[in-house]
Amino acid sequence: MAEIRIETKDAVYEPQTFPIRIGRAVDNDIMIRAVGVSDYHAIIENGAEGLEIRNLHEAHINGKKIRSRALLRENSF
Repeated sequence: MAEIRIETKDAVYEPQTFPIRIGRAVDNDIMIRAVGVSDYHAIIENGAEGLEIRNLHEAHINGKKIRSRALLRENSF
């Protein structure tokens, strides 16, 4: 099973179940209040090849914009 660790300035998250929604809004699974993060920013979910991130607004992985979804590789940020 894939593992993920998300670190923000306020907390560290190690979710065990998926999907998880990330964004600024209070009803997200992980709330990140930072410039550049939209209310509903992205969803991380299980895919055929491992954990995938799906763009809900304008998300970036390793400095590259995700057009729709991308496979999360080891040490992605």
